[in-house]
Formats: sequence, structure tokens, C-alpha cells
Amino acid sequence: MDRCSRSLRPALTVAWISLAWLALGTAPAAGQTVVFVEALFDGQTQGMNTIDGLDGARAVVVSPDGKHVYVGGSTDDAVAAFARNGSTGALTWIEAKVDGVGGVDGLNGVEALAMSHDGATLYAAGLLDNALAVFSRNGTTGALTFVEVHTDGGLSGIHSVAVSPDDKNVYAVGRNADALVVYTRNTGNGTLGLLETLTDGTGGVDGLAGVTSVAVSPDGKHVYAAGQDEQEIALFTRSAVDGSLTFSSVVADGIGVGSDIDIDDKRVIRLDPSGSHLYLVNHVEDLADVWVAVFSRSSASGALTATSSVSATAVDLCFLGIEGDSGLAFSPDGKAAYVNQPFDTSVVSFSRNAGSGALDFADGLCDDSIGQGAGGTVDGLWGSQDLATSPDGAHLYVASSNLEDAVSVFDISCQVNDTETVANETIASETRIVQACSKITLGPNLYLDTGADLTVRTGGRVELVSPVHVLAGAKLTVVNAPPN
Repeated sequence: MDRCSRSLRPALTVAWISLAWLALGTAPAAGQTVVFVEALFDGQTQGMNTIDGLDGARAVVVSPDGKHVYVGGSTDDAVAAFARNGSTGALTWIEAKVDGVGGVDGLNGVEALAMSHDGATLYAAGLLDNALAVFSRNGTTGALTFVEVHTDGGLSGIHSVAVSPDDKNVYAVGRNADALVVYTRNTGNGTLGLLETLTDGTGGVDGLAGVTSVAVSPDGKHVYAAGQDEQEIALFTRSAVDGSLTFSSVVADGIGVGSDIDIDDKRVIRLDPSGSHLYLVNHVEDLADVWVAVFSRSSASGALTATSSVSATAVDLCFLGIEGDSGLAFSPDGKAAYVNQPFDTSVVSFSRNAGSGALDFADGLCDDSIGQGAGGTVDGLWGSQDLATSPDGAHLYVASSNLEDAVSVFDISCQVNDTETVANETIASETRIVQACSKITLGPNLYLDTGADLTVRTGGRVELVSPVHVLAGAKLTVVNAPPN
């Protein structure tokens, strides 16, 4: 049954009922619900402005203070800046920095974004410019100012950029150059200085052929890079003195638990906030592929051990098939993970086991799913490319290119296991509001007598357990939105 349009056939006597979202079925695993808030599109009018910079949206980041969101538009060759409403998560367009305009350089084909942990500097990878652009950020207004651009040889085919936890280094990978480029960062103004370039097959370095992603461990001890051509994850030890790297080892295709974890066409690697596990998100071609591979990480050596995986078959949420590149983001507490699927037009929430790192499906939404959020029809997920969570853990932002050219906003503040039940009582001549994040159960033996006015509000679902009777002159309203 399609999750996005389910029928409901409970034993229910109804005189007046307003329904936004009622569903029966097995409750999902503990985790976060995903509730649609809004989608903003390139060229859309917002107040006195026309939103620009979202054409070909490929990357999204949220500032560490949660005040602003930045989206990289690969077709617009631009970075769009938005102000974020901390309560609702809604976005207001501020400006777009465009390649070749006002001295801006290095944004041709924006592929990736990264922000320093102090929130002062934004780094943008320009794939078609083979460049890394540097912008200073105004923490009050969110406006960006172009600072400099780097076009070092190792950046050819740049796909990914990461900032060390101490803000002293920036790491970028060039797919065409089979290289990992290391920069020192001026913590005063965010400018970069080339420290070294590590290349596959040189000086014993391995695993960087066709490298597409780079990540730094939260403790700052190790750097990981995913090399697509050799289907390997390279591990480097990071110097605590200057951030330089020493090659350590590789994790190759063919390892797994129970059966081989196929890491063909790897696309993205991420570490959970604690750094105990590394997650590799595949470029998948069909339902038989492994979608997410999970590795435990030794904090001492940085070594990786395959522990579990999530298959594409398990999460064909919208029944449109699985294909393309996905992103991955974690809730700040590491209890939930979020993955997008561009072809399936979905965004999926997983609960995360802190001990094993395993992911268990919790919730998800499909594009054009009527009535699944405060903003109405779920929109903006066709061709999704990247996603990011707000530092307060309240909202999720998804960047989508192709048919959408959009950034979508989702409320993820609700725990899936937050429930309420109204049962075994008669409500008469009373106005009552019942709220829960995940599920509200009505019944059994619930009677709404004449004059009763019951409103149930949830970002999840409402379950009816017979008998539930709504008599003439009574009112039952179901609101699909997070509790307020």
C-alpha cells in the first residue's frame, strides 16, 4: 500500500469530522517524524524579491548558530543565502552570490558547501571551475562577501570539502585529479594556505582514485576519503600540530556482515556526531543495491569495520524505484539519520542505535503527498541532492535540482514514540485539544456527545480503535502538524 495515500476503514459512527491525516498500520521504529513545512523555488516571488540561485540546487548547509541557510545552485553558478525562522524553520531569501558578478569567482557548477564551525566562513566547491571559493559571512545579516578563490591542481573535478573541528584546516577532494588537498586556515579571516596535496599512487597513498567525498572525524584525529574508481575508503591520520595527513589504510569493496557490502559508485561518507561510526551512502542503480553501509570506527586508530547496511529494497518508499545520488545528515544528538532519494522523490528518517550504529526505518515522506504537513502538499523533493539539519535539531533542509530547483523545509522536532491516547470516556459539552508528536489513538470506547469539540494535533498519525462514536452536534478535528 502506498504510504502517501492510505484508506481508513475503522468502525466509526460520525456526525461531523474534519480529517487531515488518519492512518492505520504498524507503528514505525523510535526516531523522528518528518513533517513538511514549505518549499521555495528558483524564480519564485517572495515579498518584494525574486528568489535566485537555486537553479540546479546541489548542496545545502545551515550556519552553526542556526540563523541562516545556504544553498549551492550548480546551474545558476551561485550560492543563495536565506534567513531562518528559528521557530518554524521557514526561510526568507536574502541574496545570491553569482559567479562572475561583483568579482565573485570559483562558483561555476557549485557541487558542495562547507562552513567553518565558528560560522565566519563559507567554502564552496566549483566543479566546473576546478576551484574552491571562500566567502566571509556576516553573522547578523547572513550576507556573504567574496574573499578569494583557489585553483590548485589537486582540485580538478572537486566534489567535496570539509572543515576540521578546530577550524584550523580545510580538506577538499578532486575526482579528476585523484587527490586530497590540505589547506591551513587562518582562524581570523578564513583565508586558506596550501599545505599539501596527496595523490593516489604517490608516496604509498591509496584509495583516492575517482575520489568523491571527504570527512573529518569529530575528534579531529582522522580524515576519510571515498574513492569511487577503486571502490575504497581511504583512512588518514591527522597531525594535531598542523593538520597534515599521513596515509594509514583503505577499506575495500567485498567486506560485509552476512553478505558483502557493495560500495560500488560510492557517493557520500559521513560520521555520526559522536564519531563512533562512519556511514557510506551509495549511488544506487536498482533495488538490489546496498543504499547505506555502516562501519564502526576505532577512536584510537581510526580503523573501520563493516557492521551493517540498509538495502534500497527496504526503503522504496514511494514505489517509484531507486536510482541516483543520495545525501545523509544526522540529528545533532545522533539518534536519528536522514537520507534523500532523488528518483523515489522521498526523504527518509531512520532511528540510529548508538551502540551498533545500525539504522532502522522510522518515517518518511514522498513528493506531492497531499496533506502531510503544515505547508500542504509535500513538494520540492524531485531530484533531491543534499540535506542538512539545523543545530537545534528542529528542522531538515533538502536541496533539489532537475525538475524542482528548490530548497524544502521539514519539521523533525517530534519523536516517533511520543504518543497520546483518548479512550474509555464520554466527552460532552467540552472543548479539548490533544497533542502528540507521533501518534494519537482514539478509542476504544470513546464517545463524543452533543456539544463536544475535540481537536487532535499530531505530526504523525491518528489511529482509531473501535468503538469510537461522534454523535450529532459533536465535532472531531484532526490537524496534521507538530504540537505547538
